[in-house]
Amino acid sequence: MKELESTYLIQRLNTPHPGYDNPFSFGGGLKNGGLSEDAMKLLRPIFSFDYMGSAEFEYGAIPECLKYIAKNIMDYSMHELKVNKLPVYIIGLCEQAKQIDDVIILLSKNKVWCKESTHFDAALGLNKYWKKDNCHTFGWLELDNRFFFFTDKNMAYKTADVFGIAHPEK
Repeated sequence: MKELESTYLIQRLNTPHPGYDNPFSFGGGLKNGGLSEDAMKLLRPIFSFDYMGSAEFEYGAIPECLKYIAKNIMDYSMHELKVNKLPVYIIGLCEQAKQIDDVIILLSKNKVWCKESTHFDAALGLNKYWKKDNCHTFGWLELDNRFFFFTDKNMAYKTADVFGIAHPEK
């Protein structure tokens, strides 16, 4: 089994913006972060990409990650993990499921140093300064180890559908 790399780059995925893309989602980098218009048409109804503020997210890292997932999709699965009594839906490599769960737990406790804030603790209601109701981030794409995780079931299931990954309601 391949060990996970250190988690450092996590792209926040927000609620979708029907009808438009935030032109600043990927800063001054490539249009749509390098994603094709066809890819954006698939993803737009599910989530929007949050502006991360760092060049590491702007110049093709996201399409590279998504291409890897698509190429290796037969090795991916979806599972659920309870964090603070709330479900977190994870799409990742089957053989790394336990390691991914460990990273998610550490993220919920702010014990993983990332390039930019994940807002994961806020989405779980664990941030005493930022209330859950003010959070618009319900999904994440971990770029170093190429997995998704979500606190929103609908967003998770629709992402699984796009990639052809089975989930309980399929």
